[in-house]
Amino acid sequence: MPGHLPDLFGQLYGKLRPLAVRSHPIERIVVLKWGENPTYDYYLRPRLRGLHAITIDISQGKAASTVTLEHGDYVLSCRYLNRDWAHKISRATGLAGVGLFFDDDYAAFMGDRSVPLLYRLDVARRTILPLRRIRHHLTDILVSTPVIRDRFRHARATVLRPIPGKEDLLDEPAPLQGGPVRIAFHAQLSHLADHGFAAAIARDLFSAGNVAFDVIGPAQARNLWADIPSVAFQSEMDWPSYRRRTGQIGADILIAPMLDTPLNQARSATKAIDAVRMGAAGVFQASPAYESLGEAALLVTGGPEAWITELRRLIGQKQVRDAHASRLRAEIATWVKRSDGFPELLS
Repeated sequence: MPGHLPDLFGQLYGKLRPLAVRSHPIERIVVLKWGENPTYDYYLRPRLRGLHAITIDISQGKAASTVTLEHGDYVLSCRYLNRDWAHKISRATGLAGVGLFFDDDYAAFMGDRSVPLLYRLDVARRTILPLRRIRHHLTDILVSTPVIRDRFRHARATVLRPIPGKEDLLDEPAPLQGGPVRIAFHAQLSHLADHGFAAAIARDLFSAGNVAFDVIGPAQARNLWADIPSVAFQSEMDWPSYRRRTGQIGADILIAPMLDTPLNQARSATKAIDAVRMGAAGVFQASPAYESLGEAALLVTGGPEAWITELRRLIGQKQVRDAHASRLRAEIATWVKRSDGFPELLS
């Protein structure tokens, strides 16, 4: 089965393209999302303000299935779909259009053996089969990065860039007074291999003293950090809890080291928003998405040694950390003014 997953996605996404055209004026936008999640909050929610739109949480099962599609509806699926809604879309008449937004390269995701198989199967369940049902109804494809757009060139996709919410730009947490330099590393199950990368960095920095690590991740990553005394490990939490926590508990530095894989190369720069919410300087792996931040972020090229060198420098220079945090906050604040995608896409 693991070997078949990339092939399935390669066949489905490799030639993914809009196969239908919008035939009616858009009367209402119907957004389908799976639970509370940052993808919807960063990419779609801000763009829906002022538009006639409803959002349906399809993870709610039968309750979500009771909604009736109407003539002139434009249905936009955010990342995932389920069988009931795929059937509903394929049977509907008079739709103005059907759009799909995704913010990961799912073909690369399925081929990444560092991601646990059961997790990849769960994602496949919510993407491969339902997408096959609606692919002939697709009128628009939206993605999160130019890398994904270029990989799926047949899709003629529109790139949407992330937009922070007001809760991401509230007054930052109170400055940390005294004590060790607090370094945060927060990554989900799809970043399991990156936890090993980050732990190697932390293990070396601990020997230098004056650092404490705030780590959030899946249970499978806990053992990777277990031998580092300065680490406080917390299991990953739902998106509203995470967003609230990071707005309350600050950090001096937020790091996002990533292995150079096809999946990571397609990531977006949303970790920069997390850093701003925490009042932290952001240190990120040099990649296409983060390079767009310019001098607002610190980018590291290379493996653990390069990261250790850069972080040792920052640990000893509070004024430099604070200056980088301020520049990053100023840059992310400009993202609020973005208008790409909506309403231009739906005009």
